[in-house]
Amino acid sequence: MVLLKLGRTEEALADLREVTNDAPTGPRLFHLARAQHAARDRDATIKTLRQAKTLGLEVDKLHPVEQEACRKLMEEYRVAVSGRMVSGEW
Repeated sequence: MVLLKLGRTEEALADLREVTNDAPTGPRLFHLARAQHAARDRDATIKTLRQAKTLGLEVDKLHPVEQEACRKLMEEYRVAVSGRMVSGEW
């Protein structure tokens, strides 16, 4: 996530792809989705958010600093990810 904060998106993507290929988890995939979003790769972001959700991503279990970023990203892609808007549901 440091690389992403430094604006080194491609390096962040490479690192996060490697980590998620080796050991995918909901939070790791969320980090990858953030990098994909920063790279403006909408399709990859949607796919990765779906995978993160399938692997049990729970916003409330993320570090408090990341929770708001996760909520915003999920909200931005909500229609594309779930196909419908449902309050309180992803």
